[in-house]
Amino acid sequence: MVRIRELFAANAFAVGNRRVIAVPATGNWCWENWSVARELGLLVPGQHGDADANAFAADLLLPAPALARVDWVAISDTGLADLVWNLGVSVAALAQRLDRLTGSVPARIRAWADQPVQRLLRRHGEPTP
Repeated sequence: MVRIRELFAANAFAVGNRRVIAVPATGNWCWENWSVARELGLLVPGQHGDADANAFAADLLLPAPALARVDWVAISDTGLADLVWNLGVSVAALAQRLDRLTGSVPARIRAWADQPVQRLLRRHGEPTP
């Protein structure tokens, strides 16, 4: 896996018998995480095309069993900040995944989904290394 500032899109490819994932070095860690997971999905045998790659990324980064354990009614802004930090995803990605899994998006998630995840983390997060 390599991060290259000059890239415009993530790519997965082979160099000899080695697989490589290259992502643009955007500084947007949740976008880069999703891009790596998506490109990894393209390298998995049997995965074909964008839909399969995005489904692979969703299963990897936002596993249904982990999301089912969250009390979405009681989650606070601080709890949401901690969750997205630990999952390495944006609130928008979380909202899309919950909508696909459950057919609904909890109010707190909906409220933050259209805002930059960095705003949520600045206001409510205390990320740990």
